[in-house]
Amino acid sequence: MPGLPGTIVALASPQGQSDRALVRISGHHTRAMIESLCAVTLEVPRNAMRTAMNIGAPSPLPVLVLWSRGPRSYTGEDCAEVLCAGGRHVPGRVIAALLRAHDGARPAEPGEFTARAFLNGKLSAEASEGVQALVSADSEDERLAAQRLLSGETGEAYRTLADDLTGALALVEAGIDFVEEEDVVAIPMGELRSRITGMVRTIDGLIGPERTRAARTGQPRVVLAGAPSTGKSTLFNRLLGRERAVTHAAPGTTRDTLVEEHRLDGRLAVELADLAGLDRALSARSVADAGAQAGAERAMAEADVVVWCDPTGRFEGGGLDLRTMAPETPFVRVRTKGDLADAEVRGLSVCALDGAGIGALERAIADACLGLDRSGAGAVVARHDAALRNARTAIAEALGLEEAEEIAGCMRIALDALAPIAGHVHPDDVIGRIFATFCIGK
Repeated sequence: MPGLPGTIVALASPQGQSDRALVRISGHHTRAMIESLCAVTLEVPRNAMRTAMNIGAPSPLPVLVLWSRGPRSYTGEDCAEVLCAGGRHVPGRVIAALLRAHDGARPAEPGEFTARAFLNGKLSAEASEGVQALVSADSEDERLAAQRLLSGETGEAYRTLADDLTGALALVEAGIDFVEEEDVVAIPMGELRSRITGMVRTIDGLIGPERTRAARTGQPRVVLAGAPSTGKSTLFNRLLGRERAVTHAAPGTTRDTLVEEHRLDGRLAVELADLAGLDRALSARSVADAGAQAGAERAMAEADVVVWCDPTGRFEGGGLDLRTMAPETPFVRVRTKGDLADAEVRGLSVCALDGAGIGALERAIADACLGLDRSGAGAVVARHDAALRNARTAIAEALGLEEAEEIAGCMRIALDALAPIAGHVHPDDVIGRIFATFCIGK
């Protein structure tokens, strides 16, 4: 990150009309800036004091100053936090006064406080990513996953995996390079396959369930599905509150999968998707229709929740049974075009034209989302996800091989794939394992 030298200042709490705001300062001149504006002396390494700050107003502003001398601070540098009145005006005046207090002070760049903590050895790379994950968490599971990153638990799991892989590779290479030594017994193939299978399972557990693996935003993916002309796009527009999808009476109007962020009942954030109407007979109509059907079926398979739209309320029209396309996915069945429905209809019915039943539908979708096992969703940072997937591919390939040299090659590829998240394993480290395990050449 460019421009890391210098003393930085930034608002550390969300902007808005809150009662209190937090302004953070980090850098060599932090102490001098606080002492000059607050007429205090920061003598102890860590301190909290109520004082008043001169921000250029007719009278000093009452503030609470939290002071930490480096390296015993979040960033590893002299650091202070100023708790002041909230809103937009007062925190802005505090920041302006701090920037005027020293010529070298400047506004912080995005993520710069955490970047300094990383560069000063206060946070690991995964802990730094955990900070961002914690700020972005939309659910309790995502918060817990972020805490595991911050605590180092996730990084330790990666390093344990790499350590196990290194140990297995050492045994394989011992059998290749030192087979003539009488004290060296190559690992039996059955035991090796068992260990590799265990590593694959470990990686699967770290990545999470297959249908929640896609590194999107960590938000549940809710799809509106059903046969053509069942009111999906009209309902999609009503939920979003704007005309996002083209609607028409002719079947097959929607071909692309449209995805938008939406907050259910103004609270729970989800990815809402409008699919092409599902009718395999349409695939024979044109290449574009065939592509639309394939895309819709793929979106069904990746969905966290399916809203099954059917104006008849039978949810089986034309022999279509969406449950066979996503058998383990929660379904919310909704009778669309409620203005045309029988007066005696029971269950969830909506009219996207006048909004009838929309609130009940959003609550039903939210209940389905909150009931999900989201332990794998949002738990894996995209960079980690890619490393784990590449390692899994290489390890799984080794299971289908017979030659020790080829198996060792796949294991080395897997170690290289894990290097960005678990650290590099040098070939000498593998050799070191061999000599530590066996009495080579006594």
